[in-house]
Amino acid sequence: MRSWWWIGVVWGCAGAPSVTVPDAAGARVDAADGVTAPLRVELGEGLTAYRALPAEGTEVELVFGPQGGWHFDLAARVRGGDPEGMELRYAVVNPAGTEIQIPGVVRLNARRVVPEGEGFVRVGDRAVLDVRDGNALVGASLTLTLRAVSAAGAVATDQRVVTVVDRVR
Repeated sequence: MRSWWWIGVVWGCAGAPSVTVPDAAGARVDAADGVTAPLRVELGEGLTAYRALPAEGTEVELVFGPQGGWHFDLAARVRGGDPEGMELRYAVVNPAGTEIQIPGVVRLNARRVVPEGEGFVRVGDRAVLDVRDGNALVGASLTLTLRAVSAAGAVATDQRVVTVVDRVR
């Protein structure tokens, strides 16, 4: 019981913590400095590090998974949002306009992201494809979409048209 008073002393000496409060427009307002930033996302790829996907001429590696399925290793860069309670959804759409991934949602918290500048990155996500033969996708042009929804309901999206490659064959 004696050690609990130290928490009060340390808290009191450190001052009030910075609190992030979302406003009605889905922006982040930092109570410590009054800075407001809209929620923004950038679609990327990578298992252990974020790699941005260029706006044009992008190639994405098709991965044959250990369970016999096919997927893309995707990643997200987020600015102006709090990871607590945020959801990320990746969509893969073929030229006919059909989603070909198995639906899934990535729910975030501070332990599942890497801080970066004014935001964070999330790496190692997978868009698992609902296809019998991934080899048939090599050379195809697909649309990848990342949609982020904050706990406060703010929404941001990013989209890339990519060419599927398989360099590992």
